[in-house]
Order: sequence, then structure tokens, then C-alpha cells
Amino acid sequence: MRSETFAICLLLLLSIIPNRLLADFPEDPPNDPDYDYGEEIYPEGSIYDSAWWLFGFPTKYAPELGVTGISANIAWQRTIGRKDVLVAILDAGTAWDRSDTMYQYYLNRGELPLPQNASGQESDRYDANGDGAFNALDYAEDPRVFDGNGNGILDTQDILRSFEDGRDDDGNGYIDDISGWDFWEEDNDPYDPELVWDYRHANLI
Repeated sequence: MRSETFAICLLLLLSIIPNRLLADFPEDPPNDPDYDYGEEIYPEGSIYDSAWWLFGFPTKYAPELGVTGISANIAWQRTIGRKDVLVAILDAGTAWDRSDTMYQYYLNRGELPLPQNASGQESDRYDANGDGAFNALDYAEDPRVFDGNGNGILDTQDILRSFEDGRDDDGNGYIDDISGWDFWEEDNDPYDPELVWDYRHANLI
């Protein structure tokens, strides 16, 4: 009898609590009882919205405790990063053409010339477009840049292939380390060859 009375009182109490005081998950609860497990990778939209292995709750695709719990879905609601923070990927490599990270790759000024505009006039700064970051977009009009990987878009790999000259211009011991270094292949292109086999390990971190 006591347990039934307690349950009734608890339900009444919850019914009068304002909605704003009830904790969401994290902002809104999933619209699927299995936490949107049907969104396998990210068929459409942003990786920030659909990268299930980075969520803070378990899914059918990542039941292991070691895979879930990163809670990036919560962190990215606050910020997706700052332009003055440099992050190193110590894993298989990267994929240059991922839309959410395409223009977030570090560029080494010591190995690159100043960007030029369409007429070949050199900018007085590396952040040529004035957006507060130095990335591939600053070379968008540069006539020296070509589509080095043939994917039809301007990405960091194009900058790498357009300006590599076989010299260690910054004197750090790594030739043409324009955007990182591949310590496995011992070359200046951190592109992950495992993408050929569609393993996709570490490419979306």
C-alpha cells in the first residue's frame, strides 16, 4: 500500500514540475526508441549531427562501453572548436575532403608562399580572405593552385600538391610538411590509404 501511495505522489509531483526544469537529452530526446540507430553513418547533413560513434549514449551500432560516451554531440552544441587551437591526429590519417573538416586543417606557413589573388598579386598576409583562419580557402583564387587530387573541390591536399617543392623550407627536418606528416609512409601527405578499402578508421576524429 505504501509503495502504491508513493508512486501516485511521485507522478503527481512530476506532473506539476515546469517543463523547463526537466532535463533534456541533451537538448531534445531522440525521436527513435533506439536513439536513431538507423542513421548508420551520415547519409545527409553534417557529421556533427550524425556521427553516432561520438554520441554520449549507447546505440545498436556502438554497444561497447569503450566506443560510446565521448559526448561530442553535447560538446558541439557549445562549440565546434577555436581557430587558435591546434589538434594533432595520432592515428591512421585523415580524409581531406570531409565537408565538416575540410577547411580546419593546419597549414604550415614556413613551407608556403603568401596567397595570391586571381591576377597573381600577392597578399600581405596569409589570412588573405580575412576570416581569422589560415586555410585552403585563402588560396581559392590563387592561379598557382590546381586540383591535385581531381575531386573537383579545393581542399588542403590541393594546397599540398600545388606547393610541394622537395625542399625543407622551414628547416624542421620534414620536407614539404605543409599540413602535417605521415610517419607511417614517411611522406608529407597524411591522407589515409585505408580509405581505399573503406575501413574509415580515424578519418572522422
